[in-house]
Amino acid sequence: MRSALALLLAGGMLAVHAEDKPWSNTADVSLVMTDGNSQTQNLSLSNKFVRTWSRLNLTLSAKAVRAEATKRTVAWDGVNNVIQVSESTEKSAEAYEAGAKFKGELSTNFQWYTNLGWFQDKLSGMDQRLGAGAGFGYTVFKNDTHTLASEAGFDYTDEKPVIGDGNSFGGARLFLDYLRPLSATSEFTSSAEMLANLQTSEDLRANVNLALASRLSNQLALKLAYAIKYDGDPVQESVTGTTEKFVYDKTDTVLSMSLVLNL
Repeated sequence: MRSALALLLAGGMLAVHAEDKPWSNTADVSLVMTDGNSQTQNLSLSNKFVRTWSRLNLTLSAKAVRAEATKRTVAWDGVNNVIQVSESTEKSAEAYEAGAKFKGELSTNFQWYTNLGWFQDKLSGMDQRLGAGAGFGYTVFKNDTHTLASEAGFDYTDEKPVIGDGNSFGGARLFLDYLRPLSATSEFTSSAEMLANLQTSEDLRANVNLALASRLSNQLALKLAYAIKYDGDPVQESVTGTTEKFVYDKTDTVLSMSLVLNL
């Protein structure tokens, strides 16, 4: 259901053309499907709208990742003397996130921001995570060669695991964003975000994104991206029949090749 809604949302987003409007729209779409002896579906899509005023901009973003594979089991039925074939489909990845961010200019290099975010990854044990924050930004340098921008602030997080009690806490945020054009048609971008739980020092989260994009036309580009999500205090799930707990992995990574549409 969510996959279908995500596709409909992406289709609606891609249909919007903002050429003569103060909106810009960037969409990343990656889809791999196989059928026959191997049946898989892998979908990754994201979309970012930016509305710009003279000293203020609003960014709306959404992202979905979903992968599933069909496993075939072959067995001999000695009673009926036939080969029985059964298939079962399992999800190997499913994550969704959405966010909104206001950012305003205080001076040439200084900015303020406030943001809201929602995240869900049930296969990693997180039913939902809601966050809100505010802070200040500083452009370290910006020229024809490269750009480095930073942000620092505080946020509040409310999260609920798939199993167990939820948790709410205040945190500190540090963010760096780097862009370097490599040629007239290609550029390298990277960002790093660190989120510290002010109540529990072990609960340190980090998000790192690296991307290399090559423009095929004014509106179409090919992008290779690598994303890392780290959680120093991952979800722990009780196991029936024992006092031991299953601890989810601290690190998730996503390597993707996608088409980027700039509308």
